[in-house]
Amino acid sequence: MLKLHDISAFYGNINALSKINLKVKKGEIVSLLGANGAGKSSTLKVISGLLEPREGDVFFRDNKITGMEPEIIVDHGIIHIPEGRQIFPALTVEENLKIGAYRIRKSTDWRDKLDNIFEYFPALSDRRQQKGGTLSGGEQQMLAIARGLMAEPELLMLDEPSLGLAPLIVKDIFKIIKKINSEGVTILLVEQNANMALKVANRAYILETGEIVHSGNAKDLASDEKVKEAYLGSTH
Repeated sequence: MLKLHDISAFYGNINALSKINLKVKKGEIVSLLGANGAGKSSTLKVISGLLEPREGDVFFRDNKITGMEPEIIVDHGIIHIPEGRQIFPALTVEENLKIGAYRIRKSTDWRDKLDNIFEYFPALSDRRQQKGGTLSGGEQQMLAIARGLMAEPELLMLDEPSLGLAPLIVKDIFKIIKKINSEGVTILLVEQNANMALKVANRAYILETGEIVHSGNAKDLASDEKVKEAYLGSTH
């Protein structure tokens, strides 16, 4: 479904990504792991059109999308939920969700779509007229994911969905990610919580300073001694 071929990207003169090659197959959860500054968020930005690569190409369903405007990439079915939630705090939960629906098919009533979303996120249903800025951190993260789902993504890219959340809320978020995937949405997941990310993923890539240094089946990586020592030790 998604293929990155020899992607290199820069911020000014700073090399963010070096010859990145990765694939995401339809129906998979693929995790991108690595420390801060490894290039995980930059990879998502290249895919969603927020960062133009200096070299290489991005393909989605065999169509080259390199250099396309972000709104055109959204039209292709790729939704990027950035780090930090970035909801609209002055708008209600329902208004935030309505904004997420602005590109769905005209034949789809956004209010009907709301019913599906609230099945995933019952806590949001109880707060649909509440301002986004008054929600807890976990509820805001749920709202960010829910808003992305309103656009009916084929590929959902999540950047650090567990960041700053309590462990019990993190478990809830990952259960929701698994449920979304089980109902047909392909997921590319950026996470510093490597243990949780490897538990839900089919495959994973590990980045260091803009380069992929490990990749493979998530279970194999989780049991690899070198990977465990380097990336899982602090949370294992």
